[in-house]
Amino acid sequence: MAPRPWPEGSHMANKPDGTTARLRDLLPFTAGSRVRLGFAALLSLIVAGLLVVQPLLVQEVIGAAELQASVVGPATLLLCLTVVAALLSCVQSYLLRSGSESIVASIRGSYLAKLFHLPMKDLDTRSYGDLISRISSDAALIRSVVTSGLVEVLSSAVMLVAAVVIMWILDPVLLVVALSMISVGTVISVLLAKKLRPANYEMQHRVGTMAGAVQRALHGMRTIRASSATERENEVAAGSVADVLLSAKRIAKLEALVQPVLTICIQGAFVATIAIGGLRVASGALPLASLMSMVLYLFLLTNPISQMMGVFSQIQVAIASFNRIREITEQEDEREQIDQGDAEPDAIVTRLEFDHVNFAYTPQSPVLRDVTFSASLGQRVAIVGPSGAGKSTLFALIERFYDPVDGEIRLNGTPLREFGLEALRRRIGYVEQDSPALSGTVSENLRLAAHDATDDELRRVLADVGLEDIARRDDGLGSALGESGLNLSGGQRQRLAWARTLLSKPSVVLLDEPTSAVDAITEEALQSLISQGSDHRLTLVIAHRMATVVGCDRIIVLDEGRVVDAGTHAELVARSVLYRRLAHEELTTDV
Repeated sequence: MAPRPWPEGSHMANKPDGTTARLRDLLPFTAGSRVRLGFAALLSLIVAGLLVVQPLLVQEVIGAAELQASVVGPATLLLCLTVVAALLSCVQSYLLRSGSESIVASIRGSYLAKLFHLPMKDLDTRSYGDLISRISSDAALIRSVVTSGLVEVLSSAVMLVAAVVIMWILDPVLLVVALSMISVGTVISVLLAKKLRPANYEMQHRVGTMAGAVQRALHGMRTIRASSATERENEVAAGSVADVLLSAKRIAKLEALVQPVLTICIQGAFVATIAIGGLRVASGALPLASLMSMVLYLFLLTNPISQMMGVFSQIQVAIASFNRIREITEQEDEREQIDQGDAEPDAIVTRLEFDHVNFAYTPQSPVLRDVTFSASLGQRVAIVGPSGAGKSTLFALIERFYDPVDGEIRLNGTPLREFGLEALRRRIGYVEQDSPALSGTVSENLRLAAHDATDDELRRVLADVGLEDIARRDDGLGSALGESGLNLSGGQRQRLAWARTLLSKPSVVLLDEPTSAVDAITEEALQSLISQGSDHRLTLVIAHRMATVVGCDRIIVLDEGRVVDAGTHAELVARSVLYRRLAHEELTTDV
């Protein structure tokens, strides 16, 4: 297996602080929801206007009652306005929720589009659980900014301005008293709320770590239990849960301070307004109805401030989460990072060449050194060597998961960088060492590289690799394979990978330990398959098993990233000490 690189500038080398994203960075994701959000904003303004009018109607009702006049008119109008405001609020709520879901879906779509094209060197260094948490929990936290946030700020601002203007008209003295106390609480709350962004970023980062720990454990649960390591691994995962709890408590402390500070100042404003206003009523400087209106408008003044403070806190949380998503979406994907042309490889590849290729995952640790060899159409070329010699890395370079540091790889004389990535990979069939099967059905796995294959073709290729019994199950080709092909044995997963490769009819076949998990009978059948189609394709095989190696036309011997010898089995046995040792110790049979 190729070692996982740790590239300079990776997320582990430079962990962001969660403060680089801005609210305006969300705007591109609102493109499909702007009409709904605009209508919701309009309704919000209308509702705000209706709420602003209500205290004036209350003042009318009280004034009419003091004069012993009829209150039916203003009371009825007040009731109608309340009902209309409630109905409009329902419509507004639906528009906001549907609009926010569209925005979150757009963010998730952008994230997925980038994730599926990230360079392998980036995917190889990241926790898959953390990547999943970004599209699930982080994206969900952004929703609240829209559903109960940004649009409400608009209506809150309208209500705030209207309340201040009307309170100034009613009694400037009481307005100054109320605003002076509320301003103190608002400033303190804003300073506290700003600390929520880095705190939430840290918590979401730890949530991703926790998800990674759980994903790792679930993926290897059989190994964990077989190794009697269940409790130990449980403690590791529980430790990540404890880390999340610590971060959550820190956020809880901050949130617990933000609202109470503001609430205390708001309550103080009410007490001061009523006390001072009562004195002014007693002195005849202010009518009682005006004091009642002032108190009601003070509610309209403080509610928007509380809402806006809550929205400000939500924005800090959402931006921290959005920043974690941007860490992925703003990276260059492999189409941008890797030089590629638009040439299409020939339908039949007659020659593959490595020309003085050097490669390293990190500058300090070279993996391949001056590798030069070639393979031709119809040849089966085996690559052997000690573990860590760089065998699987050769295949990664052919697939252009990585590119050489120096040197060149060519197909039919054309450098790989001149081909489009997708076009190149369509010509290559790759059976990986661990032969992964994706969650899903048999047919979904087989059609990964041949999406238009018929059911008959699927059954035929399953029979070719000795898996015809799967097609005869109750669900047939629709049989579920379980997580990572859990319902298949190691040998069956390997044969399924073989079948998937054969279906794509590649010109170049890369086989990394293609028979390591099958029995002798199946191995013989697979060897026969290799031989049957070898005249029409170029085949490279990484192998440790003698049966796979001896039948190859040429064998390349790698040691510490260098080609130290090449030839047939007989030639290498005669002259290569390393090959003889490998044959004796690793190829499972004497020579």
